[in-house]
Amino acid sequence: MELLFEVVNIWMIPWWVIWIWSPNSAIAGWLARKPIPLLLPVLVYVVLIGPGLPQLLPELANPKLGPITEFLSNPTGAFAGWIHFLVMDYLVGAWIVFRYQNSFAKANSWMVRAILFATLMFGPIGAVLSFWFLPVKPLGNDKLLAG
Repeated sequence: MELLFEVVNIWMIPWWVIWIWSPNSAIAGWLARKPIPLLLPVLVYVVLIGPGLPQLLPELANPKLGPITEFLSNPTGAFAGWIHFLVMDYLVGAWIVFRYQNSFAKANSWMVRAILFATLMFGPIGAVLSFWFLPVKPLGNDKLLAG
């Protein structure tokens, strides 16, 4: 399981490097609109939580700290939790890149890079920073729907 943990972590690094290195590039924008980088971690996540899903669903429907702590305190639960972090941080990063590339009011690219790094390391902090420091004036709904 340790090897698979390392593979999933290493798998996510190139996508973040592209975003942080060049948040306004075409490839960064493409990654922000496509789920391809998430396929491996989501597949591993499904394999990890799938067998225990019947027992897990009631706990998620009525969450209590004790059972959640118990689930996350074993290697399978911790790995599933880590993948959850990786995927959700990635989605926030994609949202930040998409907002940055599709705004009339362009933020300083170094600020975007710093916010993306904060998102990678401390997801919720990066998300909040993006609201505060990335000005957004959308181009219009047609741009949001373009694939």
